[in-house]
Amino acid sequence: MISTIAVLWDQMTHRWYRSWKQVFGLCLMAFIEPILYHPLVVFFALRGNFFYVTRRRLKWGTMTRQGFEQNTANKSTTTIPSKPA
Repeated sequence: MISTIAVLWDQMTHRWYRSWKQVFGLCLMAFIEPILYHPLVVFFALRGNFFYVTRRRLKWGTMTRQGFEQNTANKSTTTIPSKPA
């Protein structure tokens, strides 16, 4: 509710958004957020705290680093010129 009022107030005082379609979309998201987003955040927070309290260790497994190494045959030997003194 407060988010919707803030968006509407911003639109009426500063004309921050270009169209009322954008304002309507933001107000709609302000009403949908408590239904969809917030329960997911609460669920994962409770899950993480449960794992912490029970000392359950989660592992990602073995991850080998691949990096961005280029083929040495294709490397150029150009150097960056230094600044003149």
